[in-house]
Amino acid sequence: MKILVFSDTHGDAADMVAVILDRRPDAVFFLGDVLRDLEDVTYGFPELPVYAVPGNCDYALPEPLSTTKLVSLGGVTFMLCHGHTYGVKSGYSSAVSAAERSGADVLLCGHTHVPHFDEYGPLQLLNPGSLRYTHTYGVITVDHGVAHCNLNKIE
Repeated sequence: MKILVFSDTHGDAADMVAVILDRRPDAVFFLGDVLRDLEDVTYGFPELPVYAVPGNCDYALPEPLSTTKLVSLGGVTFMLCHGHTYGVKSGYSSAVSAAERSGADVLLCGHTHVPHFDEYGPLQLLNPGSLRYTHTYGVITVDHGVAHCNLNKIE
């Protein structure tokens, strides 16, 4: 299973659509800022499962969305958040603690616009950076209940 991870698109839906066309994922995780960018994805790929959480720039939503979401795919549990409610610009410790308490295998967050990958014992943390500003995104492959996280850049 291949999952693409996007964050902080800030109006750059075209690059997100181009990456999806090129990489042909089985699912997409969107970590906020700006949720309306997903309209092009859901319209262009109606069968593609999309899991999203709002960011700090996602206000005036038609319905309130939880800022943290747990998603299990392929035997792996992912904790999705934008990161602003965990103060990730000052470090990941609060988000990591929440992910560990939730039983997540992989913590996904954005907000900093800086791509980052780290491991905290068995917990993997992936921040895909900003598709708009750093032109980066994440690719996760799940094989037999194990997640492999990678950072990618649009050239």
